[in-house]
Amino acid sequence: MFAMEHIQPQSLDCKTVERLARICGLFGSDHPGERATAAFQANKLLRDRGLSWHDVIIVPQQPTGTASASASDFRDQIRFGLANLDLLSRWEHGFILGIFKRRLLSDRQLEVLEEIVARLRDAGGRP
Repeated sequence: MFAMEHIQPQSLDCKTVERLARICGLFGSDHPGERATAAFQANKLLRDRGLSWHDVIIVPQQPTGTASASASDFRDQIRFGLANLDLLSRWEHGFILGIFKRRLLSDRQLEVLEEIVARLRDAGGRP
């Protein structure tokens, strides 16, 4: 019997996450062989890093604290920020553009977005 080498679990960097997402995108292929190969590659990518699917598939939790905006709320806030780019600092401008295409925001990003929107409203920002 072969002894399994113990691999210390590693975290996934952004490049590896993107690669895993591309591979998983092939799970919907019309070609059975392509689906099987993609599943094998995805599983190998995780196994080589000492991880399992339980380590990477996480059920999203409801945001806590002051950052309780729903997805539609934060989209509305981003649109409000985009409508008032002329009132934003260079950093705020970059922040709004940086989160524009995101589907999810961290609690901290939601807090910063809410602070920017509050400041814009106080400054008379247009809806």
